[in-house]
Amino acid sequence: MLLRSRALLLQAPYRVAWSEKDLPQPKPDEVVVRTLFSSISTGSEIAQFRGEDPVAAERPLPAKLGYENVAQIVLCGSSVVNVREGGYAVGTYGHRDFALVRADQLIPMAKPEPTALLLVLASDTAKGILNLQLDVGSSILVMGAGSIGLLTLFNLHSRGHASIDVVEPIEPRRMFAANFGARSLFSPDDIARLAGISYTGGFECAGTADAFVALQNRMAHGGRICILSDARRSPLPLTPAFHRKELRVQGSSDGLNYQDYSKWFFENADRYPFPELFDYQVQFSELPSTLIAMSEGSIQPRKVLVTYNM
Repeated sequence: MLLRSRALLLQAPYRVAWSEKDLPQPKPDEVVVRTLFSSISTGSEIAQFRGEDPVAAERPLPAKLGYENVAQIVLCGSSVVNVREGGYAVGTYGHRDFALVRADQLIPMAKPEPTALLLVLASDTAKGILNLQLDVGSSILVMGAGSIGLLTLFNLHSRGHASIDVVEPIEPRRMFAANFGARSLFSPDDIARLAGISYTGGFECAGTADAFVALQNRMAHGGRICILSDARRSPLPLTPAFHRKELRVQGSSDGLNYQDYSKWFFENADRYPFPELFDYQVQFSELPSTLIAMSEGSIQPRKVLVTYNM
């Protein structure tokens, strides 16, 4: 069986093009997948599209766009055992309708649902949370209620944390965070005016210098901070509070074992309104115009769901 794959590639800032190629037969450890859903990252992917991502700028062009995928297995190589033809899996191969991938890079799932697109990012935030080793009774401040901030809330709240406050400048995002276990919701101006409130744990999920400065200023002495945003849009400076309060700051990259985490994720995700996180939906063919609209600010979604013709 010969399949033709169509992918969206970045040619230059603000310029994309479709690329088509025939897929070869899978090697023994490979599978062919048909994409059902993907999503657009409002942070790093849009920065890459604009040419503002210094990490992506080091890669040659044309380059793939996109990250998470939910797919159906079309064809398996002779030695593949972790997935089966006709089954479903989560992958990270970008915006393309068919793809040839190694089977061990896929995370099997029981049924195809958009919530599974959040699995990889949720695992990444879970790793950062576990690395801080916070007691369940710790007071925690989360800066930002985009996808990373909401998944941080989900991982904290599902593990029994209840004293979690959130700072988010966009009101609809701020209100939505209440559905994921936030105790109190603040705008940046609100938190700046409050006195006498401090936190033992903090998570930087906004990716801005102002948010990171405010987070350090709100930490208790000896507090622990984890940077979960990729901070590609602006540097995150250390403030006098970092030294005066003897804070600990650490980064986090990649996630827990994705296969193991997926079981925990699917057992807990149904208690939260993850489908509503995708507040904008487009077809695969509408990707170019959607990327431009997001980059120009004419739409400001929390998360974009991309659907493919079944």
